[in-house]
Amino acid sequence: MEESSDSLSMVSFNQGIANFVGLSQLKLTSNKIEYLSPEIGKLTRLKMLWLSQNSLRQVPVEIGQLTKLEGLFLNHNFLEFLPYTVGRLIHIKNLRFVR
Repeated sequence: MEESSDSLSMVSFNQGIANFVGLSQLKLTSNKIEYLSPEIGKLTRLKMLWLSQNSLRQVPVEIGQLTKLEGLFLNHNFLEFLPYTVGRLIHIKNLRFVR
């Protein structure tokens, strides 16, 4: 199952995120997302998460709960650092974090 969103011009992605616990891939690139809810941590089946080209300034520590994650794409946001919990992503094969 894949949920994708293109150019929604969102400011936040948070409401109802826990309803998508079965997702393995989530593409939210090229939006205006400024805030990512800590509920992202409930998507424990995610293997790929695309959040590139948004307006994120931080990533919640709950990202570390996504222990099946293999790809995390955070390019072209306003991030200065990643939370320490990224170290829990033991299956990560592709981590992109370029301002």
